[in-house]
Amino acid sequence: LNNQYIMEIFNQTVNSSAEHTVEQSSSGSMGAKIAKLPFGLNVIALFGFSQIQPFPPSLIFISKKGMFHFMYLLAGIAWYFGWGFLLYGFFKNRVFFKRLDLKLSLIFLFAIIYLALIAVVEFNQRRQMAVYPIVYLFMVFSYLDMTITQRTIVWVRMLLLFLTLVLVFNYLKLQKKEYLYEYKK
Repeated sequence: LNNQYIMEIFNQTVNSSAEHTVEQSSSGSMGAKIAKLPFGLNVIALFGFSQIQPFPPSLIFISKKGMFHFMYLLAGIAWYFGWGFLLYGFFKNRVFFKRLDLKLSLIFLFAIIYLALIAVVEFNQRRQMAVYPIVYLFMVFSYLDMTITQRTIVWVRMLLLFLTLVLVFNYLKLQKKEYLYEYKK
């Protein structure tokens, strides 16, 4: 096996997976719209969107899979708040630069790069599970490095941001439905 053959197989796999994702998603879905953003912005947006799935939370209640999807909703909300603690620890407390070994920081960096690449190709929790323990470890580092006041601030800010995202999403969906209704008249 030579390197060129391996790279060709890799490219074919990535391309077919990306095409499959576009075929599976409807043109009006949030993920499809985010994927159409300019490169760079779409990578960041897809990464963020993949980490708060299922979004919006109301989609769970119209699903036919019942309790499994309810647990999926709880996990998505827990990870959302975990990311809030992680980002606060990274930017405000500098927990990754003060106390952690360079090897651990590099492992975390590779985990984030992996999650971003998976989000661009096809975000699927099954593919992300391999690095979630690493990310969870850093979420815990960040959380334990905070004071109670800092934790409360993060909880409140993340809750307000989440509610704002849900309200904006629902407002945009409602506007789209009204537009389509007027257009059909």
